[in-house]
Amino acid sequence: GEDGSLSPRTLQYSYTILRAMLQDAVRMGHADRNATDGVRRPKVHRYEARALTSEEAGRLLKAAEGTRYAPLWRLLLAGGLRIGEALGLDWPDVDLERAQVRVRDAKTPAGVRVVEIARETVAVLRSWRAAQAAERLRLGPRWRSGAAVFTGPRGGRLDRHNAHADHWTPLLERAGVGHLRLHDLRHTAGTLALVVTTATSLPRSLRAAAQLTAGRYTLSWTFGHFYDKLQVA
Repeated sequence: GEDGSLSPRTLQYSYTILRAMLQDAVRMGHADRNATDGVRRPKVHRYEARALTSEEAGRLLKAAEGTRYAPLWRLLLAGGLRIGEALGLDWPDVDLERAQVRVRDAKTPAGVRVVEIARETVAVLRSWRAAQAAERLRLGPRWRSGAAVFTGPRGGRLDRHNAHADHWTPLLERAGVGHLRLHDLRHTAGTLALVVTTATSLPRSLRAAAQLTAGRYTLSWTFGHFYDKLQVA
């Protein structure tokens, strides 16, 4: 899971493999019984993805202002990146002059896709890069080297678990938007892209991001089924 715990699907796979191994041990005479007998197979509960409304997205960005990882949340929301993709970015992947981010993506033929970002996101990332450079200079040899875009206070790539537990969860509480997975920001980006052509009252920064998103998304029902739920501020 995003908090570092094992997902239900992983638990289910682990149970199946363990049970098969123990069954082999019984058959080969290495064990008297299968210890998983009587243990129920873990259930996989399907999570219904959620998309923020434009008003909720605005509240989330407002609550993130001034916090260390505001640029990360904005990039996830405006660019539709997965959390793993964002945390895997290095600065050479980010072209602020062209307003583009090169994302390593094994699902594409070239293994890379180019994501265009709005000028508001460019400005936030530019400020973040300057702040990061100041941290590196201040810490000197104590800074953990690397070119990661999103780093901890002493350098080094930001850990996904720390991002979720130490920063994302408190942000949700401050924003008052309820429970939300980090991956739901990707759904939100797709949803805003669907409605942007008709929702002229979206906040300007979100409208600009969604216009860019609309040009590159393959929008399936996964995003589209949120359309009726979206309340435009």
